[in-house]
Amino acid sequence: MIFLVYRPMTDGIFKIILFVICCSWHEGVYPPRVLSAIPKSGIPDNIEGPRFVDEPPGNVIFVNTTGSVITCGATGQPRPEVEWIVRDGKPVVSVPVTREVRHDGSLVFPPFPPEEFRPDVHDTVYRCRASNTFGTIGSREVKVRAVTKTAYNIRVYDKTVVVGNTAVLNCYVPPSMSEYVQVTSWITDDNIKNATVSTFSSAGKYIIYPNGDLHIHHVTPEDGKKSYGCRSKNILTEEIKISDNFAKIIIIDPKEDIAPSVTSRKQQVSVQSGEIVFLPCAAQSHPLPTYNWFKMKGSQRVRIRSWPRIQRHHGSLRIDHVQLDDEGRYLCMVNNTLGGDYSQVELNVLVHLQVRIEPHSLVVLSGGVATLTCSIVGHPIDSIVWTKNFRPLVANRRVNLQGRNVLYINSVNKEDQGMYQCFVYSRGDSQQATAQLVVGAKTTFADVPPVFHQTFPEKKVHPGVSVSMFCKTSGHPSPEVIWFVDGQAVPNFGRFFNETIVRNDGMVVSYLNISNVRVQDGGVYQCKVSNPVGSVTHSNRLDIYGSPFVRPMGNVSVVEGQRLSIRCPVSGYPIHSITWEKGGIQLPVTSKQQVFPNGTLVIHQVRDSDQGRYRCIARNLEGASDHQTVNVSVITLPQIIPFDLPARVREDSTIVLTCSINKGDPPFEMEWLRNGRQLPAELGVTVQKHKKFTILALNDVKPQHGGNYTCVVSNAGGTATHSTILSVDTPPRWKIEPLNTSVVLGNMVTIDCSAEGSPRPIETWKKASGSSPKDFVPVYNSQHYIIYGNGSLTIRNAVRETGGYYLCQASNNVGGDLSKLITVIVHAPPRVHVQQPLYTVPLGNKVELTCVAKGDLPMDIQWTKGSEQDVLQPNGKYIFEEKTEKNSVKSVLFIAETDRNDTDRFNCHVTNKYGNITANFQVIVQEAPKAPLDLRIMSKTGRTITIKWNEPQNGHSLITGYHVQYQQQDSNNWEILTLPPGKNTAVIENLLPANVYNFQVAAENSIGRSNFSLIYTEETDEEVPGAPPLNVNADATGPNSIKVTWEPPRQELWNGPIKGYYIGYTMVTSSEPAMFKMVELKGDDTDLETHLTNLRRSQRYSVSVQAFNSKGAGPMSEQITVQTLADVPPTAPHITVVSKTTTSITFSWTHRRTFGSPVREYVLYYREEHKNWIENPIRSKPDDHIYTLSGLECGTKYQLYMVSTNSVGRSEPSEIISARTDGAAPLSPPREDFIHRDITSVKLNLFSWQTGGCPIKEYSIKLRRKPMSHWAVLTDHVPFSQSQHLLQGLSPGTWYDLQVTAYSSAGATEAMYEFQTFNVTFEEAVPDINMIIPTPSDIESHFPFLLDITIVVPVVTSVVIVIIIIVVGCVLCRRRNSHYSPSSDGSGSSQSKIRRGGEIMVLKEIDGSNEHGCMAGGISSDEGTQRSSSSNSHSRPISSALLGGGGLSREQELHPYALPYDTIAVPEFHVSQPSTSASHTLNRRCGDARGDNIYVSRQCRPDRPYEALKPDVLPPSTSRPFVCGRIRKESDWSSYT
Repeated sequence: MIFLVYRPMTDGIFKIILFVICCSWHEGVYPPRVLSAIPKSGIPDNIEGPRFVDEPPGNVIFVNTTGSVITCGATGQPRPEVEWIVRDGKPVVSVPVTREVRHDGSLVFPPFPPEEFRPDVHDTVYRCRASNTFGTIGSREVKVRAVTKTAYNIRVYDKTVVVGNTAVLNCYVPPSMSEYVQVTSWITDDNIKNATVSTFSSAGKYIIYPNGDLHIHHVTPEDGKKSYGCRSKNILTEEIKISDNFAKIIIIDPKEDIAPSVTSRKQQVSVQSGEIVFLPCAAQSHPLPTYNWFKMKGSQRVRIRSWPRIQRHHGSLRIDHVQLDDEGRYLCMVNNTLGGDYSQVELNVLVHLQVRIEPHSLVVLSGGVATLTCSIVGHPIDSIVWTKNFRPLVANRRVNLQGRNVLYINSVNKEDQGMYQCFVYSRGDSQQATAQLVVGAKTTFADVPPVFHQTFPEKKVHPGVSVSMFCKTSGHPSPEVIWFVDGQAVPNFGRFFNETIVRNDGMVVSYLNISNVRVQDGGVYQCKVSNPVGSVTHSNRLDIYGSPFVRPMGNVSVVEGQRLSIRCPVSGYPIHSITWEKGGIQLPVTSKQQVFPNGTLVIHQVRDSDQGRYRCIARNLEGASDHQTVNVSVITLPQIIPFDLPARVREDSTIVLTCSINKGDPPFEMEWLRNGRQLPAELGVTVQKHKKFTILALNDVKPQHGGNYTCVVSNAGGTATHSTILSVDTPPRWKIEPLNTSVVLGNMVTIDCSAEGSPRPIETWKKASGSSPKDFVPVYNSQHYIIYGNGSLTIRNAVRETGGYYLCQASNNVGGDLSKLITVIVHAPPRVHVQQPLYTVPLGNKVELTCVAKGDLPMDIQWTKGSEQDVLQPNGKYIFEEKTEKNSVKSVLFIAETDRNDTDRFNCHVTNKYGNITANFQVIVQEAPKAPLDLRIMSKTGRTITIKWNEPQNGHSLITGYHVQYQQQDSNNWEILTLPPGKNTAVIENLLPANVYNFQVAAENSIGRSNFSLIYTEETDEEVPGAPPLNVNADATGPNSIKVTWEPPRQELWNGPIKGYYIGYTMVTSSEPAMFKMVELKGDDTDLETHLTNLRRSQRYSVSVQAFNSKGAGPMSEQITVQTLADVPPTAPHITVVSKTTTSITFSWTHRRTFGSPVREYVLYYREEHKNWIENPIRSKPDDHIYTLSGLECGTKYQLYMVSTNSVGRSEPSEIISARTDGAAPLSPPREDFIHRDITSVKLNLFSWQTGGCPIKEYSIKLRRKPMSHWAVLTDHVPFSQSQHLLQGLSPGTWYDLQVTAYSSAGATEAMYEFQTFNVTFEEAVPDINMIIPTPSDIESHFPFLLDITIVVPVVTSVVIVIIIIVVGCVLCRRRNSHYSPSSDGSGSSQSKIRRGGEIMVLKEIDGSNEHGCMAGGISSDEGTQRSSSSNSHSRPISSALLGGGGLSREQELHPYALPYDTIAVPEFHVSQPSTSASHTLNRRCGDARGDNIYVSRQCRPDRPYEALKPDVLPPSTSRPFVCGRIRKESDWSSYT
């Protein structure tokens, strides 16, 4: 059949659609397969139902602090409107603070405080709805839940477990957070390092289950030494938390047997299809239990055997690539010799929902049949709900569901057009699919009734103006617009102009314009829009100011018993009243008559008595009026005597229908319709018409005669109809006959089976239960089958069992059933069951790999290695053997002699014409392990060393032990220590302190022993020396000093390098503890000697020596006795600053004691800070102790100290004091005073700088242009006498940075300014004679030149080398020239001695008075012994602290008091920078017992004449610090060490 459809386009051209349909169908009904094939061009381009392009998710969970935005988008033509609704269908509105509905379809939940939580907003179900003129669709349910952010903690708890069993640790998350907090990993802490447990294999020791439980298998006592914590992640906030505590596993080793008890079980486990699942089962018992797994099939238990996809892992069961067939109830049985226990777990396999409706777009002619099939992939399926235009679909005689997923609509009409949806629900999840059903007339498709988009309002105007009204509408076909006023058509000429425009977007806009309006133009105007599908109207008044005017009315006919409504067409404004009269009597006169203020007369239940002439009168307040009359006639409608047909009519029978009229006003018009249309001539229907009845006769009724027959009778009052349905029963016959087919295992095939007949046959499928065509059982929609409404059967995920004999039966209870037997053959692609996927073989041995493939023959097998694509070919190493049996092929690969390269994956590729598969075989070639790696020291003592190493490559075989070798570095003999496997730490004992040892480790496995690792060398820790020094000797060198010499202990007893010695000494007659002096060794010192000073004259001292190293002091040597000699030089002066000027410092000094010989000379040493000392002799009168040092720099810091001499010798230097001359660094001016800007120049006012008391010497100026980072040095030497400085050559309107540095003797001040030059004007800068004009190129290129690394690096390196050479030369020259004179009386040795100790032990005299407490001062004893005042060691230039520092020559290091009454010349020296810059007070309280004083006399113990002052180094016998005369605290002596 050829089907031609045309429709007019906007440009007058007709669009022609031609369909050629080579099938037969019932009249007006397209077969479903033909309808789905109709091209899209058959549907109007501008009509498309809504479809979601951005459907919101099913679940939305968010935190209150972040909020959430849910988007919803839909497409269609016209563009659909998107809105949100709640579960009861009410629209969602914006709520301040908590919810906002945006115009783009988004639903916004802003962040909110916890107190603003509302369950009806934040914990409810929403849906998105999209609508346009064609229909409405809805989204799946959107479950919204807001979670208030709260603090939470996670914890783990100790577990007790029997050794060898499985420990189960739980990570406890608060129940309120468990839905959002996931355990991601576990952390172990074995007190050595932390390790994260997060990845597991089937052979591992650890398993983390989806709920976060950690299973630790085969626990050992070593596991009890570790701590376990869990790490979690909040999926809402991304917050990572580690458990607040770590748990322990308490291992018990029972002495008695224990029956099994299951400690870890799950009632239910859910997993997505295709994933991996562990079914947990853990028990405690002794002896260890055995585990067996079963799957329940009804009441029977089927034992589960391990194979590649399903494996038992310790007690648990692992299933890889979970399939729907794996769903069911599993039983774990645990047994040992004392009994058993069990646990059951229900495994639920979830398949993600996928829903679609086939076909998704369907076009059906009126009277046809529509079938929509909801195709579902997913498991389980809880329910299926159908909707039309987002309203529940109500089944009736025409619309019904065949099963749950097939929607069948018979005798489709216009009401069935719209959007259909199939909603599928599964375990809280939901999905939906959408289909569009378009219903059209025989010659049109997708007709849409007109709708208004914009209309005209009511208006009131004065006469003479122009009025415009319009209506905007759409529909298909394009609607026609007609204008009426008071029920009469508006003319389109003269003052009235009507124009209708059809826009490109399908919108129709009609305008009615009235120019120069008059009073009689007023009334009710109506815009009527209609097309073949339907019509709509819109009315509103146009009132014109003026006297009343009633427009003439035509005669009115009304059907008896109906309601009469006549509106008086009144114009003019304002109108005071409108009344109706009949026969001169004003209405109403009965209760069934009503007159409304707008002039409408209504008469209910019209009778013959209501016929007649009626008059309408309109009046205004001025008394003006107008009237018109109308004639009303009452007509009786025709009434048909009902007739009917039998429910079913057999084919080839005869029917006669008589339509009789028993009431009504003639004349009558009578007509017969079939399915709402005139009877086609080709039907062969006979129709006879009479005055009051008509007869329809049908001979030899055929299926095409079936339909809805209607008798239509009309008169002047209206129309009466009566219908009856003719259903012609015909037996089923094949429309599409099923055929034999085949399918590949796991694939999908569709078998078409469709029959036609009346009633429509129902197709059913059955399958033979065996291998022969008998014992057929029905086929239903299931995992493997989908049955469509048109009878087609789809077999999906085909398995062997889906092959066989199928029977398609069609039945409509008319005649016999129609059936066809077909065969479905399931072809098997190759499959390989790998019995042994892993092969281990020693290096050099042979191995045999067997690949057995099953499937349809022929099959081709090829072998590859690793990721290589090249097929292995037979050679001397690889040998192949292949054997073919029924439905299987066996291929064997022989590897004759394995090497290391054979540790790889060998792939067996099997192919037949239905598919291919690859089986993998892992070959592991085992060999001796590699040498251990990363040998390192973990800890050591003087006698032990703990070593550790990383486990080496084990040669693909477990390591069975380690061998540790160690030896002394100078020894040839190795000691061996053997360790068990798993222990990679060794403690080497019985070593010697401070000795170097070599270590190396080898690993061993079942194949052999590895090479030893690289030798690691380490030295043991030191211990205190094991013997005293040798050959100790002591000689008196003066009244206050003793020289002590000794030799070191035997070297083998040093136990570490000797750092120095403690010299202990005390007066033989004293009961005080001994004092100690520390002598540190410097460099390669071999002469061991020191001087004990500040001793008492003519006293016997006991002296001993002990060596010390970094670990402490060794034993003391034997004590020797020596007696001191007699007089000493003066004490050090005490300096005090008196006054200062900018160029001088005045100071005074005092002496505590001068003893027998008066001071004859003072020598002042001073320097600027960090410079060399300058010597200045002072010759003054004996009583003149004040001096002014002049010629100094302004604002400069100086250091000073003084030395006095008498006839005996030279005093100790005084304490260094610091003083600064008056004056400060320059002060920078404000920018406004300093910088005067111009267009291209800047003038600097240098006189705006303040001196700070010290004259400014010069300036340096740098400039850079923003945003450059490099400075251009304009000048380094601008004299202070220059008042101004001009910078020229700048760019107008440009920002610059200016850096100016002013220099004086008190320091330099650097100031940074930024400025912008003026924009271009007519002013011209005047050049200055002293200006320096930098060009922009100079500024930008000067400094980058200095950044050139090829220039800077050589220059800087050369300068540094030259400075180093100069410094070294100066130091060497100064050392060579710095000697002192020998003693005057020749009693002392002129040979230079090495002075190694910086600490001086002194005795102090106790004064009888205690005026000032324990206060230092110059005090004479009864013997006349002289003592020096105290001095801070940090400031002492020539004291032992400084001389011991290595800054003087060997001759200068000879102690000045080695001989009595020596007169020592002041040597030249260079003193290192002291650590203090301020003057220090010499007199100190006892509480300020500073350990850096060398000479201190204190008054603390009046009951004792003398007290020894202890130095900073504690002797070995001293266990704690002394107080006031003893050591106060150890830190007080730090300056000595």
